[in-house]
Amino acid sequence: MDLFDLSKLPRNLLEMALSKLSTFDLINYSNCSPKCTVDVKNFIRQRKVRFVIISEEKPEICVVHHENPHKYFQGDCWFFSGRVDGRFPTEVAMFGGRKIHAHLEEKGIRAAGKNPISGFFIFAKHLDEILNCPPIYQLEIGKQEPKESKRIIDWINQRGSSEVEHCDITSKAQMTNTDLSYVLNNVNVTTALNIQCEVQEDFHYDLPETLKHFYCDYSKWMTLDQLISPRFEFVSAYKSGFTNQDMVVYLEKVLAGDLPNLVYFQAEIEGLDINGIANGVRTVQKTDSDFRCWVEYKKYIEQNMIIIGYYDFKRDDGMIVTIGVPRIFSQSFQIFVRSEYDRWL
Repeated sequence: MDLFDLSKLPRNLLEMALSKLSTFDLINYSNCSPKCTVDVKNFIRQRKVRFVIISEEKPEICVVHHENPHKYFQGDCWFFSGRVDGRFPTEVAMFGGRKIHAHLEEKGIRAAGKNPISGFFIFAKHLDEILNCPPIYQLEIGKQEPKESKRIIDWINQRGSSEVEHCDITSKAQMTNTDLSYVLNNVNVTTALNIQCEVQEDFHYDLPETLKHFYCDYSKWMTLDQLISPRFEFVSAYKSGFTNQDMVVYLEKVLAGDLPNLVYFQAEIEGLDINGIANGVRTVQKTDSDFRCWVEYKKYIEQNMIIIGYYDFKRDDGMIVTIGVPRIFSQSFQIFVRSEYDRWL
């Protein structure tokens, strides 16, 4: 049966038919007529989805499962806007009441056009309407003109909620401090923030109090107090301005239980002296560590971490706090909080 023919079914049979469609087919059905658009808007509340928005030279919006959004590559569908080369034959298609030249795939649409950002907004506005303004799981900003990224940020604000669970500024993003401030001050990052682009030392930004995950490749702008939060689970700060004494203070906070949810911490320190840090702790007795660990972390950033333990501290709650480095002669100081039964992972 053609998708359009579904609209002729009685209400009870229509809902049964729509429930068997993939999210991508539901979106295609919504483009068949104004009635089909309304049908999807009424039905989609039963299907929890989120957006992943990627601001690149060829911007993209993905619709992903609500239950497991960080595996968005397994998401329902994607909508990609940019020049389409000869490998992808195009045809005229309707989307949100607009004619577009597009290449149609099994789970996505590539819109062809000279102005990729215009194609992105054709997708985004219609998807937002028929999916009832779903929450945004991830905003990724890469190689894109800052003015175009600002347009996407402004659209996010106009939706009625600026919340973004996971914000990722990639190493390809060429931003001034002003550009970066505009992004971070105009979206409400609730859970995870990765800043991989170059950040100047005079940058200023107060990390959201709700953050659980923070990663930054250029961290000299940061203060130690910004990284002391009871909600943090994962912290990684490269090229920091922190000292060995700062790490003594941070480690004592971890040992005192002031960061009860922290599992992993890493900071790159000039002149790292791990023995000096361990000897600076007066509150908890240390022991030599033979702990070795390989951690493959994929929740909010894909990172493989090796932990070579130097010293262990036992906390009052029974957890073992291991301090170490990822490799010999490294300047990265690591803290890993584990149970006493975790030996080799």
